[in-house]
Amino acid sequence: MPSAKYTPYGIDDLSDFKVWRLQNPNAHKLLKEIIFRWRGSNAKVKGRPGRWTVWPIQQWADWAGLSSDQTERALQCLELEGLILRERHRWAGSTVNRPGFVGGHLV
Repeated sequence: MPSAKYTPYGIDDLSDFKVWRLQNPNAHKLLKEIIFRWRGSNAKVKGRPGRWTVWPIQQWADWAGLSSDQTERALQCLELEGLILRERHRWAGSTVNRPGFVGGHLV
C-alpha cells in the first residue's frame, strides 16, 4: 500500500538503520514486537518460504503500545522500507506479517 505521506529512507547498513529508528520510533517499536513474536512462531503459508507470524492489527497495537492508526502507519512504513513482508491470508481476516531476513541480518 504505497502512501504519499511516507517516503522510504533507504536502509543500506547499520548506521542507516540507527538513523531510521530514531526518525520512526513507532515503526521501530512495532518492528521489535514483530521480531519477538516471529521468533516463537511456527505459522506456514502455502507456497511461501519461512515462518510467519499472524495476529490482528489490534493485538499488534496493544503489544507495541500504539493506537490502531499508528500501527497501520507503522506497518506501511515497515513494508515500504522492505523490513517486513505483509500479505493477507485466511486467518479470520488477520494480516500476516514476517520480518525479512537475509543471511542472518535484518533487511
